[in-house]
Amino acid sequence: SEASDDQRLRAIRLLGRSESQRKRDVESLVALLVPQSSGDLQRAAVEALERIDDPQVPDSLLAGWKGHGPELRSEILDALVSRDAWSEALLAAIESGIVPAADVDASRRQRLSGSDNESVKSKAEKLLAGAIESNRQQVFQQHESVLTMPGDATAGAVVFNKRCAVCHKLRGVGHDVGPN
Repeated sequence: SEASDDQRLRAIRLLGRSESQRKRDVESLVALLVPQSSGDLQRAAVEALERIDDPQVPDSLLAGWKGHGPELRSEILDALVSRDAWSEALLAAIESGIVPAADVDASRRQRLSGSDNESVKSKAEKLLAGAIESNRQQVFQQHESVLTMPGDATAGAVVFNKRCAVCHKLRGVGHDVGPN
């Protein structure tokens, strides 16, 4: 952890290659998927995990989903849709509520729904069919009343600490990963 990012990036490329050290390497790579690691390190860790042919990797990638920022989630989704077995793990995580269906963007939904694997295809069509509301004006009208609600800074601070502080910093609280 004391090494420079450049040295760490080079070391990451070596992890996962040895069968005898695979479990430890996966643990080391997953440990880098935290806000304290730079985006480059996180990206390299996901790429290294994607190269490892191990059925435990998808669960390891999904374990910290709620704490990951948008860029890391995107990298993880790319890795998960790259293999049928991993796509099934993603779909199982969506079905169980670990990953909200709305977190899967249109291009990845299309990729899953167009899969050659019939199991992945049918499950994706079932789970992702209504993930995004296509009528934006209707959605806006349904939520327009929010504009007239009074604000509550105390309640907002609780939500910020729970949901946003993983990536954002405000008034000395949180992490400088995303924009302030």
